[in-house]
Amino acid sequence: MDNELLERSLQISDEIGLDISIVERIGVIDGSSNLLYLIRFNGKPAVLKIFRDDGNTKIAREKSLSEILSKIGIKTPHLYYDSVGDISFIVEEYLDGNCPTDKKSLILRSADCANLHVRTIGQIYGRLESYTDDERMVIMREMLKTLHLTNIPRRLISLIESQVFLVENFPFCCTFYDFVPSNSKTKSSDSSLYYFDFERARVTIPFFDPACLVLYRKEDIETICGSYHKTISYSVGPYGQLSYTDVKRYTMGAAVEKCIEILSFFQGDNHIDQSVREDVVEKYRTNLLFLLDRIDKDANYNVKVDRKNE
Repeated sequence: MDNELLERSLQISDEIGLDISIVERIGVIDGSSNLLYLIRFNGKPAVLKIFRDDGNTKIAREKSLSEILSKIGIKTPHLYYDSVGDISFIVEEYLDGNCPTDKKSLILRSADCANLHVRTIGQIYGRLESYTDDERMVIMREMLKTLHLTNIPRRLISLIESQVFLVENFPFCCTFYDFVPSNSKTKSSDSSLYYFDFERARVTIPFFDPACLVLYRKEDIETICGSYHKTISYSVGPYGQLSYTDVKRYTMGAAVEKCIEILSFFQGDNHIDQSVREDVVEKYRTNLLFLLDRIDKDANYNVKVDRKNE
């Protein structure tokens, strides 16, 4: 199937006169929803991304968020070409730098996503879908049915309803939604972070982006939420009125929701290699239990503090 997609994409490229030659396959070969190749495009290194499914919608998201980010000063790789139809693919700039994951870079990523949120709050972007809170609740309940987590589902439902959905009166904003550190790199000529892979971008509540960073490095929850809160605190409107405690609570709730979503997907019947699936499931089960325990401890601590101050 993958070979057929590649062959058909190259055939389309030839028909429209694109100068493409494959160098090697890159990315997470057994776990990605797309096919990624390092190529030569007009004699220069570039990336060919072929979408396995729903390519037209994903390309629309890629282009929409890229345009939005460029307007607010957040860097993205240059999009050279996009092809929509039965076979959908894009050709974009190759970033030849690295993917920093130190604490300083986490702070920068958290500030960048916060900047995106406050700059797009309450705005409507036709090519970025949104879920209502009721739709998300239904989706979460269905996902929970696919998970076999002893004595946890009722607790999770309560958490989602009481913590994540407390923000239902807040206006939505544009989000990366899949805001993992590996979706940003530098250039050899520029140490700035360039963001990419926006196929899951959507309009929703903001906390899923910092939640992705928390799931990447949960020991830095305070650092990530602190940077996010500092950035939004300068804004006018409901996001700027959030306290650090609010940001942390909502982010941890969103991280729980992301865990459920990821676990449901990887435990489902899909093309992903079995060993990759098992590793991811184990990782996010561990993350989920950690978050629930941390939320409980924070809640208990807050109760003790309140009583002490009475």
